[in-house]
Amino acid sequence: MGWTLYHRKENDKAPHFSRLGDVEVNAGQNATFQCVAAGRPSEAEKFLLERHNSEVSSGGSVKHLGRNRFSVSFQLEDVQRPEQDQYRCVTQSSRGSGVSNFAELIEVLFKMHYCTSVKQGRLAPPEESIKL
Repeated sequence: MGWTLYHRKENDKAPHFSRLGDVEVNAGQNATFQCVAAGRPSEAEKFLLERHNSEVSSGGSVKHLGRNRFSVSFQLEDVQRPEQDQYRCVTQSSRGSGVSNFAELIEVLFKMHYCTSVKQGRLAPPEESIKL
């Protein structure tokens, strides 16, 4: 009885997502989750943005970044407090599935700019956010 070894090519594997970062947005503005992945997207690949409560959005915009790297961007429009949640990127195809970590969409109430110090004769304006 012989064994047959099958070596999967890089193109045969489902994409692998890099770490997804949190997104901060002011109420009423648009928020964008950018999912960066290693691999090559196929024409039949479905890319989804999944909310922690299992709601799913499709229609991400794919951009090639290099030979074996690409990103998928999902835009949430007119973000309000009910959209504040955790989200992750998902891909599904005949090659398998891939998921990213969950990242948080944070609605920021407002940002204040103020001067806390003077360094080398210049003002240094840090940002302070108040999160809901």
